[in-house]
Amino acid sequence: EQEAVTYYQRALALKPDYADALNNLGNALELLGQLNEAEFHLKRAIELNPDFANAHYNLGLVLKGKDRFEEAAQCFLRGIKLEPNLSAAYDDLGQIYKIWGRYEEALACLDHALTLTPNSYSVNNNRGAILEELGRFDDALAAYERAAVLSPDQTTPRWNQAFLFLRQSILDRGWEAHELRLKTGQVYDRFPYPEWDGSSLENKTILIYAEQGLGDEILFASCFSDVIAQAGHCVIECAPRLASLFSRSFPTATIQ
Repeated sequence: EQEAVTYYQRALALKPDYADALNNLGNALELLGQLNEAEFHLKRAIELNPDFANAHYNLGLVLKGKDRFEEAAQCFLRGIKLEPNLSAAYDDLGQIYKIWGRYEEALACLDHALTLTPNSYSVNNNRGAILEELGRFDDALAAYERAAVLSPDQTTPRWNQAFLFLRQSILDRGWEAHELRLKTGQVYDRFPYPEWDGSSLENKTILIYAEQGLGDEILFASCFSDVIAQAGHCVIECAPRLASLFSRSFPTATIQ
């Protein structure tokens, strides 16, 4: 993307009012995370061509990345008005509605995006997340499965399925899918110790370490007593604010 930025900048040096180059430059900068510069160039593209649907969409992406959701939604809506078949705008607008808790509107956006691009990985995966929020678990699983088929290298849909299985107490499939966190970048290998394989912990020390966040640390603390009872000794890593609570709750373990 940095190379693309250089070429677009060269094009603009020759023709400063080139709206297409401004839009493409803004898009490239957005992908590089340079949101302020991207916003500047995209707004300039729209000034030159107010009916530039893709520029409105790209500006929406930038504003969404800056958590300016109301402005982003307006950009997506403008892009859709100018180009009714702009599937990506429906996809991103649906994600904003989901953030706002407007799930039915979000689903309507994703359903329409699906009619335009039925083989979109993003649309199917995001649609699954909205269906899950609506309690339509079977439909959500099907959407995640479709996303996984469309993009086999993406492990996120399987990761989403893991939590949905666990949410429904389908524990065998849920825990199996939950192992994908090790492949999705959700957690990182921080220790040189071998992973516990479920074998006997008698006269052995086991380390339980924090992975996701405070909520998960509290949730999975319900399993600590079972591990402590099996192990010769247990070391528990936790967030500092939980240390005193865990020390009182698990007095035979080492809390750090």
